[in-house]
Amino acid sequence: MTQGCSESCYSPAVRPHGPMRLTFEGFDVDLESGQLILAGHPVTIERRAFEMLAYLAAHPNRLISKDELLSEVWQARSLSEGVVMNAATKLRKAFGQAPSASEPIETVRGRGYRLRARPLLAHVSSAPADADPFVGRGQVVQALEQVLERALEGQGQLLLLTGEAGIGKTRTLDELAKRARIRGFSVWEGAAYDGAGVPAYWPWVEILRAAHADMSRSMFRQHVANDSWALALLVPELLDPKRGDLDPQTEATRFRLFDELARFLQSASAAAPRLIIADDLHWADEGTLELFVYAARSLKKRGIVLALALREHMLAATSGDARAELLARLCRHATLIQLSGLAPEEVQQLVAALAPQHLTGSALGASLYERTSGNPFFVRQMLALFSQSAARGPMQSERVTLPQAVRDLLHQRVAALDPEAQAVLRVAAAVGTEFELSVLASALERPVSEVLGALTPALRRGVIVESVDVTRVQRAAVIAESTEQRFVFGHVLLRETVYDALDLVERGHWHARLARVLEQRAPLSEARALGELARHHLLALPCDLDACVRHCQRAAEAARAALGFEAAAELLARASDKLASEGGDVHTRCELLLSLGQDRFCVGHVKQAWQALQLGATLAAQLGAADLLARLVCRLAAWLELGGGDEEVVRAWLERALAMIGDSHSELRAALLAHRAEMCFELPMSERLRLLDEADALAAQSGTPEVLLEIALCRASLRDPTALDESRRAIERYRALARQHRRVLSAPQRLLQEFGVELSEYVRAVSACELDVGDAVIERCRSIARESQVPAVALGAELLGAGRALGDGRLDDMTAAVERLREGSSLAGGFSLVWAACAMRLFEAKESLQSLAGLLADPPPGLEELRPTQQMNGRLWLARLHAKLGAHDKARRMLASVPRDQLARMPVRYGDLGTLCFLAEIYCELSDEDNAAALYQKLLPYAERNAVGAAFDYSGAVAHYLGLLAALLGEPLRAAEHFATAERINHMLRMPREAAASAKLRRELVLRIRQTGPLC
Repeated sequence: MTQGCSESCYSPAVRPHGPMRLTFEGFDVDLESGQLILAGHPVTIERRAFEMLAYLAAHPNRLISKDELLSEVWQARSLSEGVVMNAATKLRKAFGQAPSASEPIETVRGRGYRLRARPLLAHVSSAPADADPFVGRGQVVQALEQVLERALEGQGQLLLLTGEAGIGKTRTLDELAKRARIRGFSVWEGAAYDGAGVPAYWPWVEILRAAHADMSRSMFRQHVANDSWALALLVPELLDPKRGDLDPQTEATRFRLFDELARFLQSASAAAPRLIIADDLHWADEGTLELFVYAARSLKKRGIVLALALREHMLAATSGDARAELLARLCRHATLIQLSGLAPEEVQQLVAALAPQHLTGSALGASLYERTSGNPFFVRQMLALFSQSAARGPMQSERVTLPQAVRDLLHQRVAALDPEAQAVLRVAAAVGTEFELSVLASALERPVSEVLGALTPALRRGVIVESVDVTRVQRAAVIAESTEQRFVFGHVLLRETVYDALDLVERGHWHARLARVLEQRAPLSEARALGELARHHLLALPCDLDACVRHCQRAAEAARAALGFEAAAELLARASDKLASEGGDVHTRCELLLSLGQDRFCVGHVKQAWQALQLGATLAAQLGAADLLARLVCRLAAWLELGGGDEEVVRAWLERALAMIGDSHSELRAALLAHRAEMCFELPMSERLRLLDEADALAAQSGTPEVLLEIALCRASLRDPTALDESRRAIERYRALARQHRRVLSAPQRLLQEFGVELSEYVRAVSACELDVGDAVIERCRSIARESQVPAVALGAELLGAGRALGDGRLDDMTAAVERLREGSSLAGGFSLVWAACAMRLFEAKESLQSLAGLLADPPPGLEELRPTQQMNGRLWLARLHAKLGAHDKARRMLASVPRDQLARMPVRYGDLGTLCFLAEIYCELSDEDNAAALYQKLLPYAERNAVGAAFDYSGAVAHYLGLLAALLGEPLRAAEHFATAERINHMLRMPREAAASAKLRRELVLRIRQTGPLC
């Protein structure tokens, strides 16, 4: 600010507190330096002209009279209007404004001046712009804009914001104030307070003080009528009391006060649009509310907005209450906006804006939404506490203790209730976030009507709400005869706050009683009810361990049938922990761990699923329970492909289980032999088939459908590229058996088995160049993924689609698939890093492999954590990339790290042909003729096959790679023949780029042969 400019030049609403400027579209007004900033360059203006500009800029787009400018800028009335006109001329000159132009300085003849400009920021300080982001609320913002526009048209507006504590009422009022200031409104704010000794009409006192500060003392007094005296009783420090002997609470004085205040607002709003904000009116006295009713009726044709905020439970007060009737009258005149919680995606935006970078993510946003129901204040508080907790180590948001600010806010709502209501609520909190009235009454051993009466105060204050709409007319009938009325806590954290008031002994007592109440009701079958019964048994003191486990298993089974795998896994994990902590039956715990492993796998927690099955196998071995160990090992083996884990560990468990089972249990021995045949790739195909035949013979003795299906699945899962016909017959055999025993397996088991068979069919079909069959398989896999809701299945289906997109050259589809695979890469197991392999194939297809050169200095993290076969594939991938990028030494070192015995027995499973073809490229790049000769003989029988890789990708005809090897080995005629075969097959595979590459190499070889002879 230039020297000599007084503070009164500026509206106090924008008076500087440190570095400050007013920013508009095209220019800035720097209040500190006293300069106009045009196009980034400072323009110095004479002091009084700048003071006039500063005042106009503080009230943009508002017509300001010459009298006001003389009073507020020049602080005098004796000067002529010429000084104002002279300052306006200097301003127009500084802006380079043409004489006929009306922007940015507009002269309204005979009335005054207006700064016509679009403010970008009401005021800019050192605080970051997104320190308190206003997210979501799109419809609310639209309503606020409409309210302001109607007020500018001279239609007085009453806006009533309601919602629970912390829902964002104050923040929404702040947003309204910001938008109002941009439109030229003055903003006067007040708030009610909860506490003893607060004077009557306190929000109005604050509003009048804000008006006085905004307009200055002289302008304020101009809008107070000459005959006013009651207004001085309200703000004696602003106006000289003329009749101090009057009681402001008498009816006559109250009405006089209302009238004078309304006249003051009418006069003030004639000079400029005004926004009056009153927050926290749920604490306001009746006089304050009545004055707002009067003001709303008196200001209908004025440019004024009355914006009020209060908690929503106030609107639900019973009839006959004076405050409720006043609020009802307000509602009749108001635009009512009821704020609810932010949507999940809006909570995610808030997390992205406020959380440290290492904490952002969809999982955190979803967890906070679940915990807070989208209440912005709760989200902010929980996020701050979670950030502090996470700094000390990993922690789940649902396990973070409620922040004190949230506790205090929630406790206020409960503490206002009478002791009886609080006592009943504590038991209701033990029932859950939602509770049935009849269950609560039975637990309390009191009549339903009596319990409902005790809950009525909590209903009125919104601590609980009815979960179904029940009118007041119906309520009497509900009290008399309904036993199914349900209530829900107004917020999940309210329930948590009430529940925390119970000590551990009380909690255990009420949970035990609630468990007995639920058991005595009609037989339960619905998953939710069974889950509630199991939860009460888990928390009961003392705990009936047998009943607890039994009910957890029933509830998990019901949840699983509804594809609620996460709920099933949670119940079984808690039951298992309960057995462990209280010394329960170990055999039963093994059964729980077997089911827990399946449920965790179906949720997508593959590593935890593997751990549960491993623990179960260890306990079963310690018990000497061969049957349990066999079942657990069969599950480990079945999920090795999709579920991860170490195949060497599974083989060890498999041999131990076979030794323990002996000949005592033919069915389980049959299943173990089938898995041995499936897993032991080093065995000749004839030996693997012999093991499967032996398993079939053993299973046939009992004919148990589950075992027959498991053996058939193992046979179909061999996927040996040397035996495609055998694979076709095995797949047909499984499907025939599955049709015969369709109802034997549970839905999840059936779908997982079907998916495994479809993977085998896809590998067989694509290896045999039957793309139409492969496409049909992909569609069936996608259908299974939708029906099963198992993440590993969805990821597998995505992989098949990615492989086909790559094969067809649909790189945009491949790019989208790779991104989806990357998002699912947190899923541990067989698919954990496969998205990276797909990404590298995509880079290769786009001919941009060079961009990966800087990323390949070391093996990628996590490689050593994979299974041996996955490690081998990963090392071969990296060796191939190094070779193609010219880093031959790195390629040789990576190749040397691959166990030779694994390479020696290939091809024996799906992916082997693709991997061997990659190896052929590596040998050719490295000119390794010795290894190339052996590999040529190994690949020769599969010249008519498609080279399917370990990620369900494929590279086209194996014949192309035979051609590369033959050319390296100095056999151009044979190489040309292979390339001709590859060209034909690649055309059949609809791979034009690969076909063109084979054709080009064939032509080059033919040309060489013609020039130099075939023996060159």
